Amino acid sequence: MPLSDADAFFRHHFDGSAALMRQCGELAGDAAAAAAEQLLAAWMNDGKLLVCGSGTAAALAHTLCGYLNGSLNRERMALPALCLNSNPALLGAPHTDDPFARQIHALGKPHDRVLLLAAVGADAELLAALAAAHEHGLPVLAVTGGDGGALAAALAADDMLLNIPHTHPLWVLEAQTALVHALCGYIDQLLLGEADH
Repeated sequence: MPLSDADAFFRHHFDGSAALMRQCGELAGDAAAAAAEQLLAAWMNDGKLLVCGSGTAAALAHTLCGYLNGSLNRERMALPALCLNSNPALLGAPHTDDPFARQIHALGKPHDRVLLLAAVGADAELLAALAAAHEHGLPVLAVTGGDGGALAAALAADDMLLNIPHTHPLWVLEAQTALVHALCGYIDQLLLGEADH
């Protein structure tokens, strides 16, 4: 029986997303594990994670901080992570062109890390946040899509890039969400040991 147009549409979406997820699983393992280990090292040195996201990734920045402050699947201590997308008075201020950078200047301390989330990596506010992190000597973890854009090109030697190699923004966001879940799950494993299944 031939597929209807609707069936074909939904099958195409899920098949494409699943193929990208498999590709990310093959590419991201070692780099994602190293990123999780560096985040944990920052927390063990009394640092915190400053997180911001552009566009649809802004909601994912909130989600990540919620998992770290709270938990994903397992009870553990709260981990210090602050979402820089949270202050509407600052984000909407008429004379604040770079709200993420201003918060990094105000809040960044030694041993902190900055995590930037972007579907593509060309957002001016995230590039300003990256520059502010570099000014304070704070290592950056950038989670991007496509080829990483200007954000990936501006990373320093001690920064890290986790890139979703696709340009479809919805599939990038889905893969970034899965990556956030995997990062948090691996952090839990580092802290608590392997879960009993």
